[in-house]
Amino acid sequence: MLEIADNMERAAKKNDDTLFLRFDRRFNVLSTEMARNEFLSDAIQPLQGLSRRFWYMHYKLAADMPLTAKLHADVARAIGEGNEKAAMQASDALIDYIENFTKLTISVDS
Repeated sequence: MLEIADNMERAAKKNDDTLFLRFDRRFNVLSTEMARNEFLSDAIQPLQGLSRRFWYMHYKLAADMPLTAKLHADVARAIGEGNEKAAMQASDALIDYIENFTKLTISVDS
């Protein structure tokens, strides 16, 4: 997770969407593996691919790629450091951002 966080922070600094997406996938795969719940993994895997495609199709209209990468990095770093409280706070911030991004995307498309 710490390697993922470092690379997502690098993607944020470089505004590199390709690097971000590469490590976003690794983040998602590792997160589901760490949960050790095959039912969760089976349910969430298709959603992760779809959400990545949705983000990639719309991020230039309604997203801040460096912020997206940083928010993911914050979650990965907190998990990698074993800081449960920071991981929960970072996850909440990421989910709030994703929700706002989705709402902006829908309003831009309307």
